[in-house]
Amino acid sequence: MNKHYIGIDFGTSNSYFCITPDDVLQPNPICFDNDTSIETAVLWENNEVKDFGSSAVKGWNYASPADKRNWRLSLQFKPDISSSARAKDDAVAFLRSAARYMKERNLLPNAREINNFNVIIGIPAKILAGHKDAMREIMTQAGFDNFKLVEEPVAALLHHIIRHDINTEDIGNGILVIDFGGGTCDVAFMLRLDVKHKFGDPLLGGRLFDDLFYQWFLSQNANVESKFEGASDSYYLHWVKCREMKETFSNTMRKNKNEIFSFHIPNYGHLDNATWEEFIHRAENYTPDKSFLKELKSYGKAYEKLTSEKTINLIQHFREAIESVIKNNKIKIENIEHVILTGGSSVWSFVREIVLETFFLENKQILESANPRAAIGEGLALLPLIKERFNVIKNKLKREQYEKSLEITKSVMADVQDFYSCISDEIIEKIFNEAVAPAVNSFSKKGGTTEQLNSLIRVKVEDLQPEFEKIIEIQKPELKAEISDRITNILNNWFESHNIKKHNIDINLPSVRNTKIQFGNINVPSELEFIIASIGGLITASLLGGGGIALLMAGPGGWLIGLGIGTAGIFFGMKKLTSKIPIPGMLMDNIVTRKAIDISLKRAKAKTRRKMLNYLNKQFVQNKEILNNQISNFIVDQIKSLDAINSI
Repeated sequence: MNKHYIGIDFGTSNSYFCITPDDVLQPNPICFDNDTSIETAVLWENNEVKDFGSSAVKGWNYASPADKRNWRLSLQFKPDISSSARAKDDAVAFLRSAARYMKERNLLPNAREINNFNVIIGIPAKILAGHKDAMREIMTQAGFDNFKLVEEPVAALLHHIIRHDINTEDIGNGILVIDFGGGTCDVAFMLRLDVKHKFGDPLLGGRLFDDLFYQWFLSQNANVESKFEGASDSYYLHWVKCREMKETFSNTMRKNKNEIFSFHIPNYGHLDNATWEEFIHRAENYTPDKSFLKELKSYGKAYEKLTSEKTINLIQHFREAIESVIKNNKIKIENIEHVILTGGSSVWSFVREIVLETFFLENKQILESANPRAAIGEGLALLPLIKERFNVIKNKLKREQYEKSLEITKSVMADVQDFYSCISDEIIEKIFNEAVAPAVNSFSKKGGTTEQLNSLIRVKVEDLQPEFEKIIEIQKPELKAEISDRITNILNNWFESHNIKKHNIDINLPSVRNTKIQFGNINVPSELEFIIASIGGLITASLLGGGGIALLMAGPGGWLIGLGIGTAGIFFGMKKLTSKIPIPGMLMDNIVTRKAIDISLKRAKAKTRRKMLNYLNKQFVQNKEILNNQISNFIVDQIKSLDAINSI
């Protein structure tokens, strides 16, 4: 049976339920009362749940005064679940009712039970003490056995990645997610799907602005309280109708701040001639309503911080919550590539303005979802499927990594062999043209002992040593680039065959053209440079170290036999020409012709080349296992550095 995933964005004012099958990255909203989002509300009657969601709010609105005497409408309880037993009971009732509704209406695929699904519910990154434990208790009591808590900024970021609002290349640079919702202002700095730093204010949310509009409305409708038939009417006006008024005002001012705003609440009155300027003044000089203040006191230190002054500047509190991102020196502004705004309160125009001012960003770097209510819920529903798919791919890569390291090692060895073959030819050519040939020509004219000839060649070769090093160093960058391309291209094709997306990363090889690494995120680019440097060091040591130089300067037994000097001994009637016997220059000049010298030099050069290549081959065969281990470790690190984003 296929698994399905349910994402729950449990919000202060509204909640969103979304379901994703395990075979396609397509989140589908679960509709309650023909709406893709549902008000976070519970209607109680004599301590029993009468209704929940949007229909609970409507039911209360149309209920008779007699009915309301036995009813209780509960709203905006999510922020209080860690400090209020009643809020926790409300949350349990809401989520349990939602699960029952989905089952009874056959909204779950194959009419299955809720516990046959993987349920993911979001929590803020910056939370009050006890919130996470309270949420676990609530989910268990609500009947969810198979659930997981996920930080909401992760879901918000994933939502934008899936919709291609943001390039995967930017995700590793730093993303700031600002979730300004009904109950909290949650700020998270993220690298890929990891929350690295948490900021914000767990009390600064939309309900403070609901209260602001409630008091604004009361200031223009002084006798409204006389129309209340009970405390429940005040509660409804406060948290339902004034929230609607606030949202309408916010949307209006977002389009035109010069608009003169009016709003009518049937049976209670009007808000007239409301302007943006007056809103800002009230927001900068806010004092919570007495009834609301009692609820906030349970927040302890957070409450004391919020109410430490006679009036509260809500705009400044938001600014300080945002500025805390950079004031603690954990994050530099230049590390923030994009800012994601989510949550209902983020639509306030002052939010974007403050973000632009604080982080010196361009407007295009601030992202908002085209469907803000769905953003977190969709991300939550998609996250486990994406992770499971990625884990399957990652396990396949691990099973294949040994064979892949052998393939890369073989290819790199071929590149190295071509390189040191060319280098050897150039060095040997230089030795024979600038050391051996001049010494032999001089010996053929002036004569002397073969020991003297060998000594002369040795001195000339030693003088050429800096030039040999220069030849190698000049050509090393090309080898580095070639090996880099070889390794990355093979890994590219391998990852791509498993549907792993890649992005470009500079590895900045010294003295090399700007080579790009084309596969997933490389945590330590120097790893590849280390492999290449090891190869370069081995080539240099092999060519110019003791073994290589010893071959090139092997003495009479190496040079002179190859040069055919032994022929001179035959002409002298000697079976063996020793290094101590001087040969007259005239005799050498008469016996050893120019043609013979050239032929001998050619033979010696070929023999020397064969010896050098055989020696270098042995050196690299001996070090092949070391090279393979380095490449294998490099592949392991690259697989480790991949995450679920690479599979999207």
